[in-house]
Amino acid sequence: MSAMSDVFLRGGDCVEDVNRSECHLRESPEVRIPTSHTIGRAIKELSHEDMEYKSSSGNVFRFNTNPRLNDLLMKLNMKMGLFKSGKTVNVDFDHLFVKTGKADATYSYKHAYGYFPGVASIDGIIAYIENRDGNTPSSSIRLTRCQGLSCILTF
Repeated sequence: MSAMSDVFLRGGDCVEDVNRSECHLRESPEVRIPTSHTIGRAIKELSHEDMEYKSSSGNVFRFNTNPRLNDLLMKLNMKMGLFKSGKTVNVDFDHLFVKTGKADATYSYKHAYGYFPGVASIDGIIAYIENRDGNTPSSSIRLTRCQGLSCILTF
């Protein structure tokens, strides 16, 4: 996970960019660098099928809350000691439209193709991530979002 994070934090945009970051990562004798194939397998293991919501008008919308990835995210946050029990915290949740030319992106009311990832943070630390396609109204996934947010608030 740290190698993948390093790739994206350094401006990489695909798994294979880990090969370009190797020199930087090799500076630490404790760091073992996985191959892009190993990272790809780990991502596949953490993947989760999209869920579909059918509106009363018959439109079908896709969204994904990926419980395995969110569980891993919370376990990592807890293991690193980022959250303390019994402490008052600030929780924030926002969706932000991300334009993309990917084949599965849908046309949005923002007049472009893209996705609406949602991110919940606790005191500025990312604690929950979900994604919905560009055409999915936020009201259609309210129940799922409430279930996801209740998971992060019970740590």
